[in-house]
Order: sequence, then C-alpha cells, then structure tokens
Amino acid sequence: MSYIQIDLSDQHYLLLSSLYGRDLGGIPYFKWKHYSDPQVIFLKNKKKAIIYQERNRDLGIFVAK
Repeated sequence: MSYIQIDLSDQHYLLLSSLYGRDLGGIPYFKWKHYSDPQVIFLKNKKKAIIYQERNRDLGIFVAK
C-alpha cells in the first residue's frame, strides 16, 4: 500500500466520480474548475492528486492545492 502524489489530470475525473457515486458535472466542467478557473490560474503550484494505491490499483483519491 502506498500514497502517490501526482499532478491532477483528466484521467482522475472517472476515479473521482466513481468514488463520489455521482456525475461531477462532466469532463468539460472538471477541466474548467481545475485548470481554467480564474481563482486557480494564479496559483503557483498545480493541483495535486494524492492517490492511495494497493497492488497498482487506485483505491482512493483526494485533490490538494
């Protein structure tokens, strides 16, 4: 078991939506919120996905600034 910190990307949308158990507004909204939102653009660091993995399988994820 391990925790991995990587830059947030579009591929994480499916994992996040399955963990929440609902649609999160679609991939276009996800891209806008995490890449194009004016409040996010001025951040020096990209948002990070911190993923809990066991046997190369993603079991959990959270997004951090």
